[in-house]
Amino acid sequence: MSLIPFATKWVGANHARVLPAATYGVVALGAALAYFALVRAILRANVDDDVIVAAIGRDVKGMASPVIYVAGCGLAFASRTSPTPVTPRCHSCGWCPIAAWPRAPAKFAEPAPRNQGKMV
Repeated sequence: MSLIPFATKWVGANHARVLPAATYGVVALGAALAYFALVRAILRANVDDDVIVAAIGRDVKGMASPVIYVAGCGLAFASRTSPTPVTPRCHSCGWCPIAAWPRAPAKFAEPAPRNQGKMV
């Protein structure tokens, strides 16, 4: 069962709160890691298939998504810490991670340059 609807509803009901925002990030991180593992399994199973290997390419988007989600989780907690010279207190509470996370799935909406003109 997917936890994304639960996390989305919790963030919607408690926007700008740390724990719901961090929980959403952890759920999204789990999905990103599952996608990363799936791509690696497909590549391992099809080492000799040049079409699949070329279609997946370096998978920069798939590797960047977990990094963005981890950064968002960190932002959820950093936004509630006391001001320091390195990490000043964010006055928007839980909005920083919520603003960061849509960038990961939005990258998948853009077609990969290596696949342009090859899709049927």
